Amino acid sequence: MTNSIRAALAAVIRTERGRHAITQTQIAYRSGFSRSTIRRIERGERAVTVDQLVAIADAIGVKPAELLEEAIRGRG
Repeated sequence: MTNSIRAALAAVIRTERGRHAITQTQIAYRSGFSRSTIRRIERGERAVTVDQLVAIADAIGVKPAELLEEAIRGRG
């Protein structure tokens, strides 16, 4: 995953989480990942695996494809 798509996806996840009024702690609990993992993903410090993307999207209440599509649009 390139840094630009990683940064774009991080921004989309952060934005969608905020839009749905969900905290990082709630995402961590719902997805099964630690809060520090969620924080690092949202900062673009850690690449997201497909499994993580699916779990995070489910925790937010959106489709993984929506997050990816928005990240790709925002990057272009």
